[in-house]
Parts: sequence; structure tokens; C-alpha cells
Amino acid sequence: MKKIFLILSFFLFFSGIYQIALGKETGYQSKKFLSDWGFYPTVYQTFINYKNSPYKSWGLVTTGYLSVWKGYYNNFQGAISYTYIEQKQDKAIKQLDYTILYSNVYQLVKKWSFTGGFHYIDSTDALSDGAITILGDITRSFFQKKYPYAFRWSIGGSLYVSYYPNNPKFTVLQLTPHFTTKLFYNAKFGALYLDLLEYSIFLSKSEELGLNKKGYYSVEGDLRYYKGKIYLKIGGWIGEQIFAVKNGGFVVYNLTEKYENGALVEAGYFINKKYYLSINYSWNPYYEENKKAYQDILTLAFSFKF
Repeated sequence: MKKIFLILSFFLFFSGIYQIALGKETGYQSKKFLSDWGFYPTVYQTFINYKNSPYKSWGLVTTGYLSVWKGYYNNFQGAISYTYIEQKQDKAIKQLDYTILYSNVYQLVKKWSFTGGFHYIDSTDALSDGAITILGDITRSFFQKKYPYAFRWSIGGSLYVSYYPNNPKFTVLQLTPHFTTKLFYNAKFGALYLDLLEYSIFLSKSEELGLNKKGYYSVEGDLRYYKGKIYLKIGGWIGEQIFAVKNGGFVVYNLTEKYENGALVEAGYFINKKYYLSINYSWNPYYEENKKAYQDILTLAFSFKF
């Protein structure tokens, strides 16, 4: 029943957006109204390779993502991901992830953005099946005082509460303050941004899960560079993470693996105003029952606008 309700709510969420965009709810179908809407789908294909793991061999993740903007102030986001992880001894893990988010940008309160939503997991993994994460974020942005009033920096915080309903039932609380600043911008040399995040993760039943800590802490940082049609990113993190929620709520690490440190590189190319390609590689060492293993992740993405 829960899964049926989830699928229906996901369908109604996007069909409601579609109905509004066509003006059927308001009866107003002028070109001016339709032009206020922007649709930005992205398809992600991820390949996972496990090294030195006693349990896992490889994995695939396919994700369909849609961002819908209503004017400048309202952003609706949704994604469905299918994950397949081949295991060495047990049956493969098969999983569906559903994510829905809504953001109000600078409309409710000037220069403040608010985001809320949820992430739901339907998995063959007994511990993760039915897990739901409720999330929220508040961000304050700062701009130049003089024309052209360009972005300077922002600061905010995210709160994620994950509930795992199976045996053992437990809750994960994650606090993630974040900071972004523009280091420089030049029409000739491009733009460079710095992102910093801190993860504080707290478990309600660490001993029942075979873990020796209730709190896990880490710091993440990256540099993003834009010039013309080219986008480059390099980053990494240090510390410890388990059951972490990342990428604004679209990624939930729902297995009992403790991660320590990690690094990533990403490159993108804007083919034109409508099409964008990117490739991302990340490397993450982690522990399975105190045995160290490594995870290589390669993600290809294609984005477009209509």
C-alpha cells in the first residue's frame, strides 16, 4: 500500500505541474504564461566498481531527473533511480529511489531560498526497504550592492531525518551547513567558485547495527570553474560518513558501510543553450565489517532543455 501511494503521489506531483503549465488549472493559456515555465531533464548512467570487497562485485545506477522552473521563484525537482548491485555470495541488490523537492527562491523572503521534500527507498535489501528521508534546507545569498548585482557568496544549512522501519528500526539525523563563494569572475578567464560543506551524522541505534559510534563527522570542499562552454570541478572530503545523504537529498547511502575520505573530478561541456554533457569520477574507500574496500564510481550525464 505504501509503495502504491508513493508512486501515485509521484505521478500526481508531475502531472499537476504539467496541468498548470498548460493553463488547465487556471484557464489561462497565453504564450506569456507558458513562457514562464522551464523544463530541464537529465539522464544519468552510473557504473560502480568494488575493489577488495568480500561481498560486492559491481553496480549500475540509472537515474531520470527533472527540474521544472515556474518563473524565477519556484523550482520543482524530482528523480527516479534504479540501482543494481551484483554481490559475490548473496542475490543482487535491486533498488528504486524516489525523490521529490520544492524550492522557493527569494520570493517568500528576499535573498533567502527554502527547500523541502522527501526521498523514499524501495529495495530488496532488508534493512533499507521502506526507508524515507525528510529533508529541508535554508540558504541566504549575498550579492553586489551595485549593478549588475551579481552573486558574491551564500551560506545555509540542510537538515535530513531518515527513518528505517525494519529490524532494527532506527533513525539517522544529519546536519549539513554549507558555504559557497565566488573567488573570481572575468569575461576573459571565466569564473571560479568554492563550495564547503560539513556533515554531522547521528544514529539512534548504532550498537544494534554493529557500529561503535553514534556520531560521524566530515568536511567536504570543491572548486568549480566555468569558461564559455566548459565546466570543470575537483573536490574531496575527509572524515567519516555512514548512511549519508548527499547531492541535496538525491543520493542516500543506505547500506551499513562506513566511508572514510573521498575525491572526485568532473568535466562538462555545453553543446549549445539546450544540451549539456558531463562526466564524473569519484573514488571512495570504505569499510565492510572492518575490512577496507574501495569504490570507483563513473557517471555520465546528458541534460537538455525544452
